[in-house]
Parts: sequence; structure tokens; C-alpha cells
Amino acid sequence: MDTSLRIFSVLIGLLFDFLLWDKQPGISVPIYTTTWAAAAMFFLHKTEARKAYLNYGLVVLILFFALMTAVRMAPILLVLNIFLMGLLVVIVSLAYSSGLWTRFGVIDYLRQGLRLVGSFLVFPMFRQAGEVGGDVGGDRKARRKVFFAIMRGLLLAIPVLAVFIFLLTQADPIFFDILSNFIGGIDLDTVTEWIVRTALVVFFGNAFMAMVMHARKTSSTMDLIGEEKALIPPFLGSIETAVVLGSVLALFTFFIGVQFRYFFFGHANISAAGYTFSDYARRGFGELVAAALISLALIFGLGLVRKDEGEQFDRWHLILNSGLAVMVIAMLVSAFQRLALYEQAYGFTRLRLYAHVFMVWLGIMLAAVVVIIIRKTPRRFLNVALAAVIGLSMTLSLINVDGTIVRLNIRNARNTGQLDGEYLTSLSYDAVPALARAAGDPRMPLDIKTTAADVLETFEERLAEWEAEEHGWQSFHFSRWRARRFIGTTR
Repeated sequence: MDTSLRIFSVLIGLLFDFLLWDKQPGISVPIYTTTWAAAAMFFLHKTEARKAYLNYGLVVLILFFALMTAVRMAPILLVLNIFLMGLLVVIVSLAYSSGLWTRFGVIDYLRQGLRLVGSFLVFPMFRQAGEVGGDVGGDRKARRKVFFAIMRGLLLAIPVLAVFIFLLTQADPIFFDILSNFIGGIDLDTVTEWIVRTALVVFFGNAFMAMVMHARKTSSTMDLIGEEKALIPPFLGSIETAVVLGSVLALFTFFIGVQFRYFFFGHANISAAGYTFSDYARRGFGELVAAALISLALIFGLGLVRKDEGEQFDRWHLILNSGLAVMVIAMLVSAFQRLALYEQAYGFTRLRLYAHVFMVWLGIMLAAVVVIIIRKTPRRFLNVALAAVIGLSMTLSLINVDGTIVRLNIRNARNTGQLDGEYLTSLSYDAVPALARAAGDPRMPLDIKTTAADVLETFEERLAEWEAEEHGWQSFHFSRWRARRFIGTTR
């Protein structure tokens, strides 16, 4: 093991503490992620391991999502971007030399993921150098071996001891009193903080080292489970699957026919059926999305277990799958319309906007699943799903969720005369530029301008409170910086 790699792993852990401990997400996230990626690429290029250049596309995505954490502040989007960063880092580590993640199935991801976990749990930061290629002689080698073994044991013992101390202090009050008196002169909050910080330094340093070492060991060729021969042999005949698909297709066709009459062709038909338009628009949105998801699973599942019985049956199943996909997309359009009508009456929220974008990507994923069934490559399903999630997160990042909500609600308010300023104050600083433009637009109705100005005042107070507190440069966020600039232009 390179001594330089071990040293840099420690620095990576310490850098996490310096940049991210007790800091709000900001510019520190892309700085840390870029440092991690650059260091990993440097150490991997020092080896003779083959490079799969397809992985560089994933690295670009990792850096994009890292940058977005310092550009957008919407909470769910922040969590999604950080999750995807971590997931993509793991995928690069799993198949650095081969790039075969594009052909991984579920079992491949599980098997390779468990191997990566194993690489992490041996605590490579604390392995004796001679175990992995270094050369240390005589007594010195024995002493270092014992030292690193003790360090690994302590890392494993700390969480175990913490659990048992908690249980025993709860079980026996005398033991609790004795332990409390023993540590009475110690500031437990400070001790706890330093234990947690040290654990995080070790965790991220060890994770960096484990991923680099694992990526080094990955072969340029891998045995992919189920690629040559399916794990579960197809057992359902083409006629049986055609009956199932045809039955569902007939039901969905009837449903869409009802939708066209009552939903797509005007309010009068809905009123004549005894429903108010708002009730009809609000009802069934979740059920339609659930039906679309189940249909997706049905198309994929039946394609997975259907026997190959010749081109004629393949042609019929192509027709049925395509028809079902078209019907499901029509149902998604219906659900999309219902939500849009509900928003026209009650305004846009984050959840409603997320649902809009989610349905678009669900439709794209459905079409992609039909393609992989036609091409008889069902093992690509997980990567198709991953691509859809990446597309969803990129779309939400690029459209600026909170700014879009402000613009759409203001557009609706010009028709309805109602703007929910209280909800707008719950948004992040991403909303401020759109609010500032509305407040400064001479063509905007006075009541909307007044509401926008009041909401801006709330953001200004919140921003002043933030600036009055001490925050390191690590918490600098472009959204907050942009908000200050726009608020300044309205004064």
C-alpha cells in the first residue's frame, strides 16, 4: 500500500471535518467532492489498472450534483443530489477498470457492493503495511502489525461498548450512578462531539482509501451473473402473458375512453355526471400514478418470465406491450392534467411540482422499459431506473424549483387575484430573484406587487439574521448570495 495513499486518506478525513462539520451545505460540498475525485483519479492513474473512459461521464455527473448543492437550496432536491453523488462514486469504484456497470443487473450490483463493503470493513487505513505490499522488517514489522490490529479492534469496539453502556445504565441505577460519578468531571457534550468528529474523519478517510483500493483491484473483465443464462428460467407461456396484457390493455382503453369524454372535452360533461370540476380533478391522482407504476412492473415482469416461443409471439407481445405503454402514458397525461387543474385553483407547491416532473420521467422510463423488453435485455432495468432518477434530479436542479413555483403562482394570481404569500415565505432563497422581479415589474397588479414585496421583506429579515451569526466561508451558498443581490436592487 502506498504510504502517500494512506497519508492522503487521513487528509481527506480531516478535510471533511474542516469543510463540512457543523456547516450548512454550501461551497464546501463541491470543493470536497472535487478534491476527492481528483485525488482518486490521481492515485488510480498511478497504477497499471486499465481505465474505462465511460466512467468519466459518471465523474462529470458527480461534480454536477456537487455543484448543485451550492446553487440550489430546496431541501428534497439537496438530499437527492447528495444521494446521487454517493451512489455514483460507489458505481465508479465497482467497475473502474471494466466500465461494465452499464450491463450490471440487480445481483451484480449486490455482489459487487458487498465486496466494496468488505474492502471498507478491513479498515485499510489501519492495516499493517506489509500485508498489502509494503516491506517492513523484523521486530518493527511485528510491532506495527500489533499496533494496527489494536486500532482496528478499537474501531470495532467503540460502537459495541456504546450500545452495552446504554443498556446497562438503563438496567441498573446503581451502575448508572457510579458511572456518572466517575465521569462527573468530564464535559460529556464535548467528549461526545470529539468522538463523533473523530469517527467521521476515520469513516471518510477509510472510505476514500477503500474505494481507491477496490477500484485498483477491479478486473477489466467481470463475470456478470445471469447474462449468459437467466437466474430464473422463463416459465410462463406466451399465450398466458398475452391474455394478461390484453386484459389490462382492454381495461385501460375503456378507462381512457371515459377520460376523453369527461376530462379532456370540457367541464360541462363532468357537471352533468354529478361532480364538481375541482372534486374530479383532485380525486384519483395518486391512484393513477400507482396504476402507472404497477403497469411498469407488469410489463417488465412478464417480459422477464415469458418463454421465447418464436417471432410470431414476439410480434404480438410487442404490439400488446406498446399498446399498454401508450395507454399508461395517456393515464399519466390525465394525472398530469388533474394536478395542473388543482394547481390552477390552489396554487403550486414543491410537492406538486415534483410530482409533475416525476410523471414526465416515469413516462420516459416506461418507454425505455418497453425498448429493453423488445431487445431482450431486461438486466438493464436497474440502469434505466438510475438514468431516470438522474434525469429527474438534473431537471429539478436546472429549472430552479422554488423560483418556478413563484413564477407559476404569480401567473395564476393574475387570473385569480389570490397569491399565497405565507406559503412563499416557506420557500428557500432560490425564490428571491423571481419575487424581486415581480415586486419591481410596473405591469404587475398592485396587490401582487405588495404581496411579493412583503415576502421579500421576510426574506430580508431572515437573511439579516443569518448574516448576524458567525458562519465560516464553508457555508457560502450561491442562492443566499444571489438573494442578497436581488433584495438590494429593490431598495
